[in-house]
Amino acid sequence: MKQYINRRTVGMFLVVFLCLALLSGTIVTMSYMNSMEQERLDYLELLQNETGEVFDHLEQPLSEGVVDGYSVFSSTWYKHYQNIAGIYNNEFNAIKRSDIHQELSRIAGTRKLIEDFVLVMPEKQQVIVSRSGWFTPEMYKLVYDTIGIDSSAGLTVTPVITVNDPNYCALVLPDSTVRKYKNVLVLLINKDTFTRETKRYLHENAVWVKAELDGQVLVDPGCEAPSDCILMSRSGSASKFTLTIGYKTYEQAMAGGARALYMLLMGTAAVVSLLFALLITMMFLRPMNRMIRQLGGKEQDLEDPYRFIYEYVGSFSSRSEQLNEENAELLSSRSRLLSMLRNEIVLKILTGENTDFGADYIHSSFPWLSQKGYFLLAACRNSFSGQRSEKLTASDLCAECDNSCFAHIGQELWMLLRFESEEKLLSGRKELQEKMRKMPNLISAAFEDPAEAHGIYLEMGQALKELSEQWLRLPVLTQSRLVSLARTNKREELCQVIAEISENYNLESVFWLLTRLSWECGQDDMAIAQRYHIVQDTGTREDLVKLLQDYAVSLCTHLSAGRPVRANDNSEEIIRYIDENFRDAMLSVNQLADQFGIHRTLISKMVKSATGETFSDYVTNLRMAEAEKLLREGVRPIAVVGEKVGIPNYSTFKRSFQKAFGESPKEWLENQ
Repeated sequence: MKQYINRRTVGMFLVVFLCLALLSGTIVTMSYMNSMEQERLDYLELLQNETGEVFDHLEQPLSEGVVDGYSVFSSTWYKHYQNIAGIYNNEFNAIKRSDIHQELSRIAGTRKLIEDFVLVMPEKQQVIVSRSGWFTPEMYKLVYDTIGIDSSAGLTVTPVITVNDPNYCALVLPDSTVRKYKNVLVLLINKDTFTRETKRYLHENAVWVKAELDGQVLVDPGCEAPSDCILMSRSGSASKFTLTIGYKTYEQAMAGGARALYMLLMGTAAVVSLLFALLITMMFLRPMNRMIRQLGGKEQDLEDPYRFIYEYVGSFSSRSEQLNEENAELLSSRSRLLSMLRNEIVLKILTGENTDFGADYIHSSFPWLSQKGYFLLAACRNSFSGQRSEKLTASDLCAECDNSCFAHIGQELWMLLRFESEEKLLSGRKELQEKMRKMPNLISAAFEDPAEAHGIYLEMGQALKELSEQWLRLPVLTQSRLVSLARTNKREELCQVIAEISENYNLESVFWLLTRLSWECGQDDMAIAQRYHIVQDTGTREDLVKLLQDYAVSLCTHLSAGRPVRANDNSEEIIRYIDENFRDAMLSVNQLADQFGIHRTLISKMVKSATGETFSDYVTNLRMAEAEKLLREGVRPIAVVGEKVGIPNYSTFKRSFQKAFGESPKEWLENQ
């Protein structure tokens, strides 16, 4: 164990311990906070319930006393006594009065928090009835003087009741029946009795209490509520009773135990993290340390085992890499040698007049040449599908053939293909024509003897050369359009045209056109030419299109920077007018001269200076481009196309179209 302890082990142990401690501490803290929050909510709910229970215990006898008080106003004896006519006066003798105050005494005795019911009737007799008997105001004041009665406003006005004894509170109930004389019933409540009863029901966490009855302090706390306590209040509308209790906060009442538990859990989490960190460190490092020692590592190698392993494995990987490179080089050399041999054999077949197809070297490489079948000789030049021709094989161009061999001669790919049947040959020929339509190509007629390939090769060689030269030439209309767009600095349209040309013509023809235009304006294009040949060898067709577009944009910049600016030059406006109205068959130099008030000779010079073309050539090129667009969109018949582009005479339209595209409109449609 001791032999594996080093700075790296200690460092890893500390990292693992800190991570585990942080994780466990976070879990414990989150659990503690969630528990505290839930306990706090439960504590608040408990306080609300406790306040409600205390309020119910205190408010119930008060509410019942109010009900009993109002029952006095509805009693028979009270109604008889209040009779203004005095019909029932004889009933209220000493015995009857004794029964009445005894009834009030009984009612008051059943309400433990109400000490007395005092009925004040300030009519002519000035009577006060309580549980102790019937009194006049003077006698009541002399004997009890608990309340003060002010009837100075008149007997028809409710008397004002005041409490003279500070130990009592009074709840005044007025007679709600409409009578001539206004009477009231006063419920007297002893503050000390009510305070003792209140404290008997208080929760142990209550620290402050205050009760009020109709605005009078019934339970006096003697001070303001502590600022850090929780206040809970309840009120009763019927009894006009309000109870407010202040409780200890959750932190004061219960959080101490929770904090102790939290500290205990944190300590436990730290101990568990320590043990797990030790276990994980040993489980992770011990096997590696053993491996280092078994591989011959020293004590210092344990400090940085990955460096030791890297160097140890590197010594083997470098040797393995060296062997792989040598093996790959041998395989590459073998592949190149075989390719060269096969290429030489095919060259021998094509260029040799008297080839012995029974020779061992031919039979071992291409045994199918001695078998019966149908043969085709095909050739193509330049790029195809973004690849250089040197990278193409016969299988890339024809999957229908049963056997094939090919040879690269310069930039030309020559293929000798064999088919088992005539049906396969016809299908393969269509496939070749479709795949090679975007490059200069020739396909021979079918033949059955491979010895005929030499003569066919000689016939096709010169024809492929002439076809390739023609392939590099763009149609006159397309060349004129490119030059015009470059001279008028229409960069976006120029880039779009180059992208369209790339779909139907060889990109090298566009490169040579831009190069000739660059030479004419004196721009140095050596760097772009070098980049073009690099991309042509290593890049894709999309890379070549992007390079040509950049070349065209730089050429536009050069041309626009070198063009002189003259005052009152209306050439841009004239060109814009031509671009918008070239479909008008009446468009002419004379019309432009009348339109702009400029001599026709000057009009022609402006068009030539702005576009590099004469007025006639520029308009014709615009019309032919529009005609090509309409034909591709399916507009028929051809005479209608001529009318739409501003050449209503079909013969003139056909002649202009053939000059621009090298074929008549009908032939052009057939070749699409």
